[in-house]
Amino acid sequence: MSNMKPIVSTVWLHDQLQQQKLKMCVMDVSWYSDKDGHKDYLKQHIPGAVYFNFMHRVETNLHFPRNLPEPAVFEEYVQSLGIDSDTHVIVYDNTGRCGYFAGSRTWWMFRHHGHQKISVLDGGLQKWIADGYETTTDIPNVKPGNFTVKVDPTIRCTFDGVFSSLGDKTLQICDSRPNSTFHGAVGDATQGHGSSGHVPGAVSIPFETLLDKDKQVLKSEEELKAIFASSGVDLLKPVVTMCNSGMSSCMLALAAVTVGCPQVSVYHGGWTEWSNRADPEHCELPKP
Repeated sequence: MSNMKPIVSTVWLHDQLQQQKLKMCVMDVSWYSDKDGHKDYLKQHIPGAVYFNFMHRVETNLHFPRNLPEPAVFEEYVQSLGIDSDTHVIVYDNTGRCGYFAGSRTWWMFRHHGHQKISVLDGGLQKWIADGYETTTDIPNVKPGNFTVKVDPTIRCTFDGVFSSLGDKTLQICDSRPNSTFHGAVGDATQGHGSSGHVPGAVSIPFETLLDKDKQVLKSEEELKAIFASSGVDLLKPVVTMCNSGMSSCMLALAAVTVGCPQVSVYHGGWTEWSNRADPEHCELPKP
């Protein structure tokens, strides 16, 4: 576990940009499944920010529609954005969900590739603007950095890792999908991609419950701890988060790290992989 704060406020970031004492890189990681996030970046972004697309040169497949890039690809891409191995990376997005949808995913990706000095801007671009801070259309000039990938396999849980834990319950599996998808509707019992259901023993913690939408931020640590506790999760024991394909599960992982859980990983394949690979007896499906 790193001492680096996983979440920073708009006030903190504004102060750091003014003081220019911290070696950091601000990244707009806004991403959409139906449009180009880079075009929004070109219209407005936080001063000094570069644009990062977490799907850059990613090869997808049936089990991993939101796959990770090859380590060498990730390293080259991050270097091209001017990032060194000791750079504090601050990520934000403008895709809703208080800045945590693509922001959390990017946070997890960097940690998976061995970079602990990364934080998510609480509230994202929307809160930055709401707090009265300026945006720009200026594109910063950067020189290539020396960022080096050192993959941390403990950050990413696999199908086999989840499967092996079913009997002895060594892992607490927390599912961030909506309750309606986790439990499913009566008659929705089709196994396979896109179906409802969950991994046996998993608990439901919908990602939307983590957000204070009135304040446009993540809920307080006390509130987050209460959410985990009400779901029966012991934050002193290992936690694995999952969703459909490794997106909102990263938000749940970020929340768990924020409240001090010492061992948190993301089951990247999520329900998309599980429902296509696991035997029917290992899929809790809605009753027909």
